[in-house]
Amino acid sequence: MEFSELMNDLAERIGIQGGLKPDAEGVYRMGRDGIAVSVLEVPEDESILVYAEVCELPVEGADEFKTALLQANFMGRGTPDGAFSLSEDGHVVLHRYVNAARTDAEGLQKVLEAFLRIMLEWRQLADDYRPVAKDRAEQRSEEKAVWANYV
Repeated sequence: MEFSELMNDLAERIGIQGGLKPDAEGVYRMGRDGIAVSVLEVPEDESILVYAEVCELPVEGADEFKTALLQANFMGRGTPDGAFSLSEDGHVVLHRYVNAARTDAEGLQKVLEAFLRIMLEWRQLADDYRPVAKDRAEQRSEEKAVWANYV
């Protein structure tokens, strides 16, 4: 199955009207619960990369937060089959590679759902490190969970 077909099947499964369209770099962007998730085919590795920005590294408690991220990375304890990293601009990013040959739209949907659960948990943890962000976290939890195309 072509990657574009897989992404259209995924769009249909998760209820995105009109399908998903890649940007100029071939990245498919979609979101739910205020989280933008990017999906990119990596043909040379026969894989699919799923990634999203979790949060800015909290200023307060940064060392403790980094320790928590490393502990979550340890053998996938808190990142089932994924990993956290820090971007050059100080953002925490969660990413996961998926075997393209073994993935269909249903499997990719399950990956995205698990990915979102992890993202929401870690965004809440980051918000706990930043007391001023608690209002934003509460507002996010009240929003309806609906998938949308983020192109």
